[in-house]
Amino acid sequence: MAEESRLRPEAVELLLRAVDGEGACEGVIALTKTDHSTSLSIGQEHKTLRTEGDAARYEAALHQLSDRRLIEAKTADVWHVTADGRAKANELLSFGQQSQEWDG
Repeated sequence: MAEESRLRPEAVELLLRAVDGEGACEGVIALTKTDHSTSLSIGQEHKTLRTEGDAARYEAALHQLSDRRLIEAKTADVWHVTADGRAKANELLSFGQQSQEWDG
């Protein structure tokens, strides 16, 4: 059951990179599909997903974040991090700082 409640690694990556952006890019995730690849703009970073498997993993991560209301769609291919998403990002960052102590 704990596994079901965990965010996918790609979802964590998207959330943390989005809130790390600055200015108009802060909190924004955009997905662009072409005939040859899929691209993500996450905060101020860009990532090209060249394989269908990579694209599917990140699309599943977007769905997971949206289903949990951590992001909300502004258009069909642009999402903004919600207040709950920012709180989750802060929680993840805090956990990450403490995880070295927990790991041993």
